Amino acid sequence: MFRTASTTCLVVIVSMMVGARSLSPPLQDHSSGASSVRFDVASVKERPGGGGAFRPLTITPGGLTMRNFTVMQLIQWAYNLPERDIVGMTGWARNHAFDVEARVLGGPATTTQLRAMLQNLLSDRFGLDAIYERRTGPVYALELNRRDGKLGRAMHVPASTCKRVPPEGVVPAPRKTGVLVSEYCGVSIAANAGIVIFVGGMRATAADIAHALSPHLDRPVVDRTGLTEEFDFILEGMTPGLDTSATGTPTGGEIFTAIREQLGLKLQPDTGEFEVLVIRSVSAPTEN
Repeated sequence: MFRTASTTCLVVIVSMMVGARSLSPPLQDHSSGASSVRFDVASVKERPGGGGAFRPLTITPGGLTMRNFTVMQLIQWAYNLPERDIVGMTGWARNHAFDVEARVLGGPATTTQLRAMLQNLLSDRFGLDAIYERRTGPVYALELNRRDGKLGRAMHVPASTCKRVPPEGVVPAPRKTGVLVSEYCGVSIAANAGIVIFVGGMRATAADIAHALSPHLDRPVVDRTGLTEEFDFILEGMTPGLDTSATGTPTGGEIFTAIREQLGLKLQPDTGEFEVLVIRSVSAPTEN
């Protein structure tokens, strides 16, 4: 099933190039406050009445502004995780909304650094204590669609000249002009209000594809294709406003169909191992 945001509206379209490991550090590095980077100035104010569905988010190299975000939603952005991969959250943290304004004065910060800074702000101001754990449960296995291994018409031998995403941060999204235009390799996904409207890759591996799709589906995606090659591709037909919910099988939503027909891959329901963020404690924020 495809993940949608029926009650939430983001005013930004999120698009980024990601490599197979660029969205999160290795397992052993996951913990609240694991990085020492912090905002120079930060303000946290509770929104009376819990706010509504409108959640503007502004991200710049000098900081970020988040309006009407619950603690759960702040944690989701800080750790770059869908709600399904966060466990142990209390009802209070899902219902109370806050405005967060935070700035970096010493120079530009990457998106990855801003996420780490927000993790530390959550630890310092909300008393967040969280760790990552490995669990076994429902996943989508990314597999070859055909027994003969033939791939789809959209999978091309790489013609792109690009570099891998640097570990210190996420790079700007590419432009779509018939082909992807970016200095960096990987998979680009653009989503609006929880609905994916663009998927493309430059020198992307199957592991890159699985990693990039995982936050946008109702279960994690693991790569079981056995492919190690790199490919250029763009999925066509990802039109904003169309129904992208699956019908209970991997043949339902348009992204499932596009992956199968255009990439020659399939998303097969299965059981596998994945990471979840376990919330051990979180409380009302301290005063500014």
